[in-house]
Amino acid sequence: RQGETDFLAEALTLYRTGIDRHILLDGGQLSPWTFTNVVKLALRLGKYEWIDAFIDEFVHLLPEQFRSDALHYNLAERYYYTHDYNQAIEHLNQVRLSDLNYHLGSRVLLAKVYYEEGSEEPLLSLLAAFTMFLKRNKKVSIPLKKTYLNFCEALFRILKRRPGRWDSLETFIRETTMLTDRAWLLDTLVRERALNP
Repeated sequence: RQGETDFLAEALTLYRTGIDRHILLDGGQLSPWTFTNVVKLALRLGKYEWIDAFIDEFVHLLPEQFRSDALHYNLAERYYYTHDYNQAIEHLNQVRLSDLNYHLGSRVLLAKVYYEEGSEEPLLSLLAAFTMFLKRNKKVSIPLKKTYLNFCEALFRILKRRPGRWDSLETFIRETTMLTDRAWLLDTLVRERALNP
């Protein structure tokens, strides 16, 4: 979570061993969050074919009420990482939001897809709607709400493309403790800064 990559392969091996030995299964079922953690680790390692095999092998062990959302959300992530944005959107459209975490994660992933595609109007609309949802929703804890609101604010500020404010924006992204997708935001800032010095 802190961006260190040295132990990704070891963590993935530990998860896989725990699943294979049924240590990470509860009543024969695999937690959707364990499933997602495994996929995220493999994505960061670039093991796309491995992910496909993992999903095929273990999706049936997910609790039924989460199975479809876990499947489509994780496939959307996989296609996002391989730059197949149409497939990513197709899978995001099939996420029915069985859990608040899927809703929040799906909005962030969709924002990233829109940005990568250069779809600025839908992105701005999404950020405005997502911000309003976060501010009005009483079910989202304050720390979680702040984490996603800060993401929206940072991305919105990047999209303003104000060269005189790049340094303060970089400081905001680096030093804000409650912030999701920090590495992606920093990378996006670097790209925008290169285009708008």
